[in-house]
Amino acid sequence: MNARLERKLRLLSGIVAAGVIAGIAFAAAIDRSLIVGIAYGLFISLVLGGIELFVMEGPMLVWLSGLSFTTNLIIRSAIYAAIIVILQWLQVGEAIAGLPRTMSGKTFWYGFIYSAVISVLFNLVLGIANLIGGRAFLNFVTGRYHTPVEENRFIADFQDDRF
Repeated sequence: MNARLERKLRLLSGIVAAGVIAGIAFAAAIDRSLIVGIAYGLFISLVLGGIELFVMEGPMLVWLSGLSFTTNLIIRSAIYAAIIVILQWLQVGEAIAGLPRTMSGKTFWYGFIYSAVISVLFNLVLGIANLIGGRAFLNFVTGRYHTPVEENRFIADFQDDRF
């Protein structure tokens, strides 16, 4: 396995873990089955993370990188919203959990809005991290750049008086 694929798989596992946590939080908030929340979080984050890492950063990378950051974010978010609507409409979480597929319109819209907001936030974080670099983004989030540090640096003078 090459280093790029290994990095993408590690990132996908982090996205899936965060998706499962978000699914648990949603299930607890609306008093729904924990298994269904885990199933939705797992499946939606796996599908969206896989599309992001292996399609959007693969075959579509050249086209998307030519767009502005905002346009890129809007297009990715629209694709994510369409996928979320399909997965919510098919009631994948209930099917995976082995529960009957009965969903009210209210539950559908709550689930869709929650999933869309979480996916847009993940999309924004990934977009910013890709723009400025993963290490710089992590340093910014952890607060390394909030307190300035004075550094002593040596700058060589390469002017040559012989010319």
